[in-house]
Amino acid sequence: MKPDLHMHSTMSDGVRTPEELYAYCESLGLSHMSLTDHDTYAGLDHLDRMNGHVQTIPGVELSLKPMRSFHLLVYGDGRGTPMHDRILTLAEARRGRAQSMLEKLHALGCRFSDDWYAWFEDMQKHPTRSVGRMHLARALVEAQYVRSVGEAFDRYLSEGRPAYVPQQRMTMQEALEVALGCGLVPVLAHPRELGIADEILEDLVRTWTDQGLMGMEVYHPSARRKGFESLENMARRYKLLVTGGSDYHDTYDETHGIPGSMASVWKHCEEDLGKLLEKLK
Repeated sequence: MKPDLHMHSTMSDGVRTPEELYAYCESLGLSHMSLTDHDTYAGLDHLDRMNGHVQTIPGVELSLKPMRSFHLLVYGDGRGTPMHDRILTLAEARRGRAQSMLEKLHALGCRFSDDWYAWFEDMQKHPTRSVGRMHLARALVEAQYVRSVGEAFDRYLSEGRPAYVPQQRMTMQEALEVALGCGLVPVLAHPRELGIADEILEDLVRTWTDQGLMGMEVYHPSARRKGFESLENMARRYKLLVTGGSDYHDTYDETHGIPGSMASVWKHCEEDLGKLLEKLK
């Protein structure tokens, strides 16, 4: 079994279309995949039309406040639910944010190609898609203002940098209430990216579990350095689902992995996936 429960397509900030991502996952021998684009369900209709050997699990990755890299993976088909309505509202705010960041980059002297501006305008008109910081970071690399996506964030797009604009987001409690009300399964994404000590994380996990959190993404590339064991023990102490995924965006991504890359280190992969699928029935 080779699942990957966290991936992104061109519907948010990935480089492959949903169809291309599905074909890529199939070529790598994945058994299950979940497309969890940022704050949009737009890619799920595309995956519905795929008819290969990879089982798809619908999902979305919500951006939360107030912490950096604070995200919630929500599994289950939320299309046509109050969760979808909330996401569409946030997408509208996200489009305004993208325009503001672009204007800040213009004020700093950054200009992009005509083709890029045409793409940007098309994305801004789309009701279920939006431009995020990763898109702008790649544009800065392509226009040779920076050498890497990481440098783009460090110089321009991270909090406190000159082109940064805050994003409108839900709190964890708000997101959990909406998700649970729709019968969806909320899982804390990449807890190591929060950059906090385990003692603080555990206090938060205890609170979120009381509010309805159902799982933790233990097997994520960001947890490799410190190891997965302490996160897994924490998740199991609070009887949370254990999940894993590459957070795939781009084959040449500096911080994430290729589809299925976490499966080889995911200890109880088949059992954990089975528990998630049971919750989704």
